[in-house]
Amino acid sequence: MSSLIALALQIVDSLWRTLGLPTAFPRHVVGPPPRAHKPISEAEPFIRHYTIHASDLIGRNLLIVGDVHGCYEEMIQLIDVAQARTPERPLTVVFVGDLVRKGPRSLEVLRYVRTTPHTYSVRGNHEEKVVRSILSSKRGNGHTLSSEHDLRWLHMLDNEDFDYLKALPYTISIPALDVILVHGGLFPGQQLSAQNPQTMMTMRELTLGHDWFHGATLRPCVGGEDGRGWAQFWCGPQHVFFGHDSVRGLQEQRFATGLDSSCVYGGKLTGCLMRLGENATTVMCLEREIVQLDAKRQYRPIKSKSFFLFS
Repeated sequence: MSSLIALALQIVDSLWRTLGLPTAFPRHVVGPPPRAHKPISEAEPFIRHYTIHASDLIGRNLLIVGDVHGCYEEMIQLIDVAQARTPERPLTVVFVGDLVRKGPRSLEVLRYVRTTPHTYSVRGNHEEKVVRSILSSKRGNGHTLSSEHDLRWLHMLDNEDFDYLKALPYTISIPALDVILVHGGLFPGQQLSAQNPQTMMTMRELTLGHDWFHGATLRPCVGGEDGRGWAQFWCGPQHVFFGHDSVRGLQEQRFATGLDSSCVYGGKLTGCLMRLGENATTVMCLEREIVQLDAKRQYRPIKSKSFFLFS
């Protein structure tokens, strides 16, 4: 009987598709169905979603750092402050992207992260812009990033720097801690494999859209649309650490923490320090605290909210 019912459902579903109607049995009810990824392009990382395993964290503590934007001195000082608070265990340091651009010492930040053991980062929208600019230059079309400030350090990048930038993943998962890192955001209700790369790098807000079949559904804001921070809609179970939203600053939701606190604009550089322990099978977080450091100065002028929407 069950096989006959399944066959009948398949026939009905096939008929609906033949007539050009939406599927009778939608699988996605919290939002529009995820779009299939295009084949890997020249700019995309080979590994989109990286995993740090429990074995990589044994005997260590974890520091997750917000948007650095070339603020090298503040980055080094924040790491030193966090290490001084837990001198008994070395740190694994993970960044939420936007290591480079806007601030004064992008190349030094990049090379520190690239060459320091137990140091990781996801891809931010500014790493994406740098990768695409370099690829454009390699094709003979010139850099798409053309400011004097950018070109000064872009011309000093070597092949190892470029390969590292190009390999940066969209997300880093730490399953033992139920943690995911992303630069922009994650769309609620979709698996990592279904997340749109641009959403992961640039999303800040969600708003209600309308689908005639599903009714009201959440969707990312576009352009200057007003909405609510996506982290308010994230219901776990993983805790997501993210950046890319200096307007809201430090955000602490139940299942999400935003760490962009405007360091390059004269605000603070923010990190989350996690003191870890382990047993015979895994590691766990024993304590978590926010660590902040004031910027040494304002490296980039603040213009308006609309300025942040596209930066």
